[in-house]
Amino acid sequence: MAKKESKEELTFTFDENGKEYKVNDLNDENKLLYNKVVLCNNQRRDLLNQIGNLNFEVEKLELLSQHYSNLLKNAVEGDDKEIEVV
Repeated sequence: MAKKESKEELTFTFDENGKEYKVNDLNDENKLLYNKVVLCNNQRRDLLNQIGNLNFEVEKLELLSQHYSNLLKNAVEGDDKEIEVV
């Protein structure tokens, strides 16, 4: 459902090029349904944004974990390999 806001009237459609409906023309029960649809769409959009942000945070933590693991490995095993002279 697409919604259009103008200074005059709030309208919505069910399809991109579908018939426009005026929110003010809806009865109270349908206005309530309209508001629930808008709330669900807003929450869905917010959750998708949060998922994107969380995926980025996970990626950063994976990179940091690998970096610290490499530092620990170098500290424990040493950077220089001892060469055995025969």
